[in-house]
Amino acid sequence: MWDLLSSGPSSPPPAPPPPQQLLPQRVFTEAVLPFVERAGKQNFSLIEVGSWNGVYSLELAARYARSTLLVLEPNRSVWEQHTALATRSRRAHLAVLNTAVNEEVAEALAHSNEFLDMQLLVGLQSSRPFDHGVSVSVAKREALDRFVAHLLSMARSRSP
Repeated sequence: MWDLLSSGPSSPPPAPPPPQQLLPQRVFTEAVLPFVERAGKQNFSLIEVGSWNGVYSLELAARYARSTLLVLEPNRSVWEQHTALATRSRRAHLAVLNTAVNEEVAEALAHSNEFLDMQLLVGLQSSRPFDHGVSVSVAKREALDRFVAHLLSMARSRSP
């Protein structure tokens, strides 16, 4: 294509910028940390469902030594890495449990008579409580709704 004002070819349009990636550090600084800071407390209880390799809970445990953190991780190899890091960094207030993340576990937690200040569900997708494939059936959606309802029933307080 020739530029109308010159005798030479026009320059190609600039390439679009690459999409921004949701790197764990960015998710932590822009979502997880502000979420925790809004509580305005140094001693809180938090459950994280699906921890990957502990990137969020280990950092929270380092910053909030008077907090209690409970992590549920279904993947055994990821759980082993996370537990090893927590042990090495002496995070006694961080409990990392290797357990399924499903409706039965959520229901058992809901009936435990324990309440939590916060719930971190960022890793819920990777923990895949309901692997539904390409489409979501009504039954799977209802099961996921019950799962989330059980988790929410453990909240110490709810915002409107």
